[in-house]
Amino acid sequence: MGTNYYFRYKICDGCGSYKERHVGKSSGGWKFLFRAYPEHYDRPIIKTKDDWDVFIAAHPNGCIVDEYELEHSIHEFWEMVESKQKEGPNMHYGEHDWIDLGYSFCSSEFS
Repeated sequence: MGTNYYFRYKICDGCGSYKERHVGKSSGGWKFLFRAYPEHYDRPIIKTKDDWDVFIAAHPNGCIVDEYELEHSIHEFWEMVESKQKEGPNMHYGEHDWIDLGYSFCSSEFS
C-alpha cells in the first residue's frame, strides 16, 4: 500500500481553483517513486529531483497534498522523501523509467 503526493500551485484564494501535478508515491519498504514530466508533456519539463526542487520553489504559495487531502509542509515532504531513500535498496523496478542520483522516476501515469 502506498500514498500518492501532489503539488498544488497557482491557488486562487477567491474561488479555490488550482493547478496540480502528481509528484510521486511513497510505498512501505520502497524508495519514493517520482513522477516525471518529460518533453512530450506540458512545460516545465521535470526529469530530476532538482527539477522538482526548482518547480516547487518557483511557486512559494503552493502546497503538498496527499491522496487523502492531507496537507504537508514542503519541508516535511522532502524529509519523508529523504528518509525513504535510506530504507534500503528497494526501488520500483519495472515501474520506473530511469534513476537520477538514486531517485526513481516514471514518465507515465501511475497510482
